[in-house]
Amino acid sequence: MSPSQIESAIGGLIAAGVGVWAILTRRISVGEDEFGEPTYWVYGWRAVLVGCLALAVSCVLFASAAGLIHLE
Repeated sequence: MSPSQIESAIGGLIAAGVGVWAILTRRISVGEDEFGEPTYWVYGWRAVLVGCLALAVSCVLFASAAGLIHLE
């Protein structure tokens, strides 16, 4: 595996984790202030939509890690 494939696989795992967490909990935070606290929370169907988008990104990253598509 090349370094870019490893990076894509790690990014895919992170995106899949974020997507599943957002769908299951139906909430996700956006942004941080200077103390590391979230500045904005998204709840309900919007969080599920963000989770689905994160899962779609993870599919693209896993395809890149498998060598099916090439991201540059």
